[in-house]
Amino acid sequence: CMPHIFSTQFADEFQSAANNGMVGTDFDSLTGHWATQGPNLYLLLRLQIRPEVPASTLLSEYYSAFGPAAADVRKYFDFWEAYTSGGRARLHDTFEALGASRWRSWAKAAHAIYPEESFAPAEELLDRAASSANGDQEASMRVQFLRLGLQHAKLCSLAAAKLTLGNPESSYEKGRVELQALLAFRRANERMWISNLNHCAWVESTSWTLPGAAGQSPDPDPE
Repeated sequence: CMPHIFSTQFADEFQSAANNGMVGTDFDSLTGHWATQGPNLYLLLRLQIRPEVPASTLLSEYYSAFGPAAADVRKYFDFWEAYTSGGRARLHDTFEALGASRWRSWAKAAHAIYPEESFAPAEELLDRAASSANGDQEASMRVQFLRLGLQHAKLCSLAAAKLTLGNPESSYEKGRVELQALLAFRRANERMWISNLNHCAWVESTSWTLPGAAGQSPDPDPE
């Protein structure tokens, strides 16, 4: 559920395939984290029927849904896309070091790829977006949707730092406070559809040290 934005790179690859004989697509792992990964998902769907349109034009459609906050929301996701593209080596090395496996055990590494301090600039950008949307009820609600998604991602990062199976010193007792804060947030916002919480729980069950029935099961395909 992290703000892992790679929309422009994805569009480049998709359009290259479309221009070189692609006749169909089959996508897996569309995990439904709408509030943090909206541009990725929007482009994927729009390119299916408009593969010739520049990514920037299609993304302008997405951002226009935020009304007077459109420019600020674009800057927010541009920040995360730059963060993602600039952190390729860090992501690779961290996954290797912690034994994380793509999305199956992404939560092992969430705190290392998106440490607590990485959220502050993004929070400021969404604060500006909220200010720009003030007076437009629909735009304000949509910006709040993004803010909830970011808050959820940050809570997940804080929990991962204490519970990751990538650290042999992690324990449920060390992460009890962070996990309870995350669960309370999910219960309060589970019908906001900011994230596929069932998917989150499954990934966390293979990534974190958890108590009782929430305990992890072996990853059936670690590669």
